[in-house]
Amino acid sequence: MREGVKKTRDNILLKILAVSFVLLMVVSCAMPSIAVDNPSSNNALNPLNNVLLSENITANNTPFSLSSATIYVPDNYLKIQWAVNNASAGDTIIVRDGIYTEHVIVNKRLTIQSENGSDKTIVQAAISIDHVFDVRADYVNISGFTVKGATGREYAGIYIRYVVYCNISNNNATDNYVGNFLPTHSNNNVIMNNNASYNEFGIYCSSSNNNITNNDVSNNVCGIGLSSSSNNIITNNDVSNNLVVGIGLTSSSDNNIVTNNTASSNKEGFYLYDSSNNTITNNMMSGNDYNFC
Repeated sequence: MREGVKKTRDNILLKILAVSFVLLMVVSCAMPSIAVDNPSSNNALNPLNNVLLSENITANNTPFSLSSATIYVPDNYLKIQWAVNNASAGDTIIVRDGIYTEHVIVNKRLTIQSENGSDKTIVQAAISIDHVFDVRADYVNISGFTVKGATGREYAGIYIRYVVYCNISNNNATDNYVGNFLPTHSNNNVIMNNNASYNEFGIYCSSSNNNITNNDVSNNVCGIGLSSSSNNIITNNDVSNNLVVGIGLTSSSDNNIVTNNTASSNKEGFYLYDSSNNTITNNMMSGNDYNFC
């Protein structure tokens, strides 16, 4: 009889221990999720949705979020610059129709685009001696704007300084000193499908390994100018009705490819000075005072 009671008691104790062990395991498994949900923990990863809670770093040390956001101007921020300031690297800023008077410094990896194209979204320089867009970060995309009013010497509608892998497309750059300006060491960028007109220079490049293609560069003083630039591709551009030069390569602009462009009704279709080893092929020239100088 006593043995039966003892057995029953032992079985009850074993069950209590088993239940306690299961509860302990449940609690211990829940603990990591509590730590993960704390944004201050380094490289915290939420196991439910696989979102890194801390910022990531690209190869060029630019932080960006895996879960990029879309920001609207003027809905979320009245100014494009305010949206840039409050965005995280990797975000997209969409600008609705309107006229914005700003000097926009883009210092992080962003996509900035108009909602309905350059005819309806105009960004004009706050003062004439400043750029409209001043790009200072790699991997920036800017598209769909009319940029104007940067008329001070060497100021540009879209200025790209010391950066790589930016894409400038489908913009209308007008009434600036330079429509698109790529200074030294701005390499591997794409300038595509833009309209540059009524500027001193439509597109000016003093960098290497850039792709300038499918642009309409007309009615400027000078169309496309390369200075101390090498290994660029200038192709499928319409460079017409420029007062002085259609396409000019100067100051040791070597090893560039200039092909399939239309250079018409300029004073000088192509101007080459102190430049060598350039490939100039399949370009259509007509109505220039001089095709080559």
